[in-house]
Amino acid sequence: MKSKEDFLASLEIIKESIKHYDEGQVNFYRVVATELRKLLCDKDPLILKIYPNIYFHKFHSTKLLEDNPNLKDDLRILLPGQIGGLHFIPKFVGQNDLLNLSDWLSQPILIYGEINIFNLIKSVADKEGAHSDKEFNETILLSKLIKFNDTDSYKSIIVGIGEYIINLIKQEYYNK
Repeated sequence: MKSKEDFLASLEIIKESIKHYDEGQVNFYRVVATELRKLLCDKDPLILKIYPNIYFHKFHSTKLLEDNPNLKDDLRILLPGQIGGLHFIPKFVGQNDLLNLSDWLSQPILIYGEINIFNLIKSVADKEGAHSDKEFNETILLSKLIKFNDTDSYKSIIVGIGEYIINLIKQEYYNK
């Protein structure tokens, strides 16, 4: 019962934080990252307690790299989606090309070979959301090199991932 309450609270917190982010309160990406860490990245992820058989959509770029491994040789920047305003909008292969949580979190994002979804969420949550560390780690430093409309890219990506998770649960799993 507690896990379900925590899960629903996390979803609500993410939704409200995205709303504040959209209203110009950009620092709410920190709250989104912290909730995503709890839902997806903890040793015993909260989302798997509620939906043990949940699957996530594969990024279009992941499939492209699987089908064309030679593209990896010179690839440095990788954005598996598009930017709309301050929002990262992931682009997926299709409705039936799904990954388990671990494989989904392992997908590269932003800087190929350096950053995946898991270490981006963990880094932002650990360095800016739940803690105030003296220095950024390598993941955030690399992410800060890329900006979207004068905003550090990782902020938009974190919010975009939060939106994806909310929509996935709402469309595919909630009340089923």
